Amino acid sequence: MPGVETGTYGAVEDLARNRVNLNKVITHWPDMLKVAGSLVTNQFRAYDLLRMFGRDGRPTPLGAAFAEYGRS
Repeated sequence: MPGVETGTYGAVEDLARNRVNLNKVITHWPDMLKVAGSLVTNQFRAYDLLRMFGRDGRPTPLGAAFAEYGRS
């Protein structure tokens, strides 16, 4: 709204202002559904899922897709 000051997010300001990259989500959507189904049916442990999402402090492509989906 014109004339209304917006809030700030401090150290994460840059992240908060970015837009969601839907291409990452669309590309990995079938795998994301498989992961969700595996969690629901207890075929996967959450620990294994976290290991699959990132290595050496960097997200895998699937982990990045879940991060983008979570931002939407």
